[in-house]
Amino acid sequence: MWHNALCFTFQLGLLATGLSLAVALGESALMTFLVIQFFLANLLVLKQVVLFGFDITTCDAFTIAALVCINLLRVQYGPASAQRALKSAAIFAAMIALLLYCHTLWIPSVYDKMDSVYRTLFEPIIDVYVVSLLVFALVSCVDYMLFHTLTELKPRLNLGVRMVVSIMLSQALDTWLFTLFALGPWIHDFWVVCFWSYWVKVLTSFILVPMVLACLRWFRLEKLSVDRDILYV
Repeated sequence: MWHNALCFTFQLGLLATGLSLAVALGESALMTFLVIQFFLANLLVLKQVVLFGFDITTCDAFTIAALVCINLLRVQYGPASAQRALKSAAIFAAMIALLLYCHTLWIPSVYDKMDSVYRTLFEPIIDVYVVSLLVFALVSCVDYMLFHTLTELKPRLNLGVRMVVSIMLSQALDTWLFTLFALGPWIHDFWVVCFWSYWVKVLTSFILVPMVLACLRWFRLEKLSVDRDILYV
């Protein structure tokens, strides 16, 4: 139990650091980070672990990190930048799925020892990857619209609150669709995995968002160029 809790904490620390560095490096770095999160969130969907006594998947933090990244792009560079990033991430994540599929089509050499390993890994996951990607793309758009609406209606509302609220609402939809259509054949109890995966995402949001904002405040002390609105807590 404690081992997985430590892994969870370490994962969140790495993601918070990566997001903060991406903000410091600029728009292109944030877009790159988003593509990586799209890829990881949809490729690593089938590993199930026990965390805090409940069965969950390990990819939830990547989903939250991607949504935080989209929201940071909108705040820092405007709605057009966030929309371009969403389109780019969806296109390149789909291309990755095609490349993985292509990789399994090669006829291996008689000396090859890895083809069976790649097939075992990629063949069952490609269908899940495609479904997961479609759900993720849809929910990312929903989260973008929710965050935009909150920003328009409550422009002085704490940035962290806006992020967490939009993520919590969009992830309720994401968890249900994802568990139903992507994980359905791979899990033993739909409602247990769905319910606790959602609450792990909520916990991740409450931890990751403040961690990122804290890192950005630290970067501000280092005189890196960061939008004031991002640092408003």
